[in-house]
Amino acid sequence: MAIAAGASGLRAAEQEPPPRVEGVLLLHPSFAGEQRMEEEVDGFWQANKRRWGPIFPGARDGLDDPRINPMAAGAPSLAKLVGERLLVCTASEDPRAPRGRAYCEAVRASGWRGKVEWFESQNEGHAFFVAGHGSPEAVALMDRVVAFIAGY
Repeated sequence: MAIAAGASGLRAAEQEPPPRVEGVLLLHPSFAGEQRMEEEVDGFWQANKRRWGPIFPGARDGLDDPRINPMAAGAPSLAKLVGERLLVCTASEDPRAPRGRAYCEAVRASGWRGKVEWFESQNEGHAFFVAGHGSPEAVALMDRVVAFIAGY
């Protein structure tokens, strides 16, 4: 959505002033791709491959559809990302983390002029903050998210 908004501009119904997006926050994103990354667990990658077809039967290029792989060839340019800041949060034990890190690097390499930040919670899995919202790692994650929203 942030790429689409940046590529086509934000269209609000005659709103003055027009809406402005200052930043984009991704909490434990779930990206995929047709080619397994070296750091990806094979079983997790295979499961993603099996799931994607039934979820999006009309997806062009399978797991290289831009909706699940914004870094795929033919995807809209990451340089068109809306906003001035990007924070991607992952967890060290989440099999999705390598793609989140790769996304940060791809945005940096795209020529996007904003500030890219990556925050990784240690010894935690995907979306750990939902069930364990009071854990020290969840509190640290929330502190980082709050600081990002506040502009720090």
